[in-house]
Amino acid sequence: MHTIVFGHSSLLATLTAAYTLRTAFAQTPPGFEPATSSHLTVTYGTAAINPAGITVLGNEVVDAPSLGLAGTYSTYVAIMMDFSVETNGSTQSNTTLLHWTLAGLSSNGTTTLTSHQAAIAPYFPLGPPAGQTHTYGIFLYNEPANFAVPAEYIPFFNNLTTPGSSVLNRVGFNLTNFVAKTGLGASVAADWFLVSTPNATGNSTMTTNSTSSATRTSNTGAATVSTSSTSSSPSTTQSSSGTMITRVERIMMIVGTLGFLVSFF
Repeated sequence: MHTIVFGHSSLLATLTAAYTLRTAFAQTPPGFEPATSSHLTVTYGTAAINPAGITVLGNEVVDAPSLGLAGTYSTYVAIMMDFSVETNGSTQSNTTLLHWTLAGLSSNGTTTLTSHQAAIAPYFPLGPPAGQTHTYGIFLYNEPANFAVPAEYIPFFNNLTTPGSSVLNRVGFNLTNFVAKTGLGASVAADWFLVSTPNATGNSTMTTNSTSSATRTSNTGAATVSTSSTSSSPSTTQSSSGTMITRVERIMMIVGTLGFLVSFF
């Protein structure tokens, strides 16, 4: 019988490899907890947000997307948020904006999710200010029996066409608190992406100053870290293929780490 004893360095390498693997395949925004590796299919028109983390333009996400999930056997609630809203013109005090909440999502033996209910929070088109790139996440939760919006959250969910309502009512939405109060639990699937709005100019290869697309998010649903970046690129700052290359590099790093562990033992 062989006994394997893990040293501190090998244990650290194992934990690092596990964390890297989890991060590489997370479908939630960077830093969001709890993370999930289950991909929620988000499609605008005929364009799917896949892989997670790609950049699209604001004019491509004007209408609410269609959603899909493999192996659906439940009823779900979808919540979409912006994690990069600047307050008082400062990127150091970013907050959130609730964009969409739809309950009653289910499938009839397919992967497509549909709902016959009116949106709890009607879809508000995604559109960062000119020169900015924002991080958006959409999360899918199992809908508990007798799901209802707590009274203190009703202002966030008012239809924007209701007299006296404003999109400003949706700023500062705390996802973690809402999930706890409604019993939604951890998300069962998610997707995240970036939306970029070029500066107002006819030159598609201009240089823009934008809020970093790598804004980290906390489990409170609020952005916790934000940096600024300058890019000189076409209208989209990150392509699907570029994201895939990054993931391949991560996978190679994971394989190399695991190979080291095997040789170590």
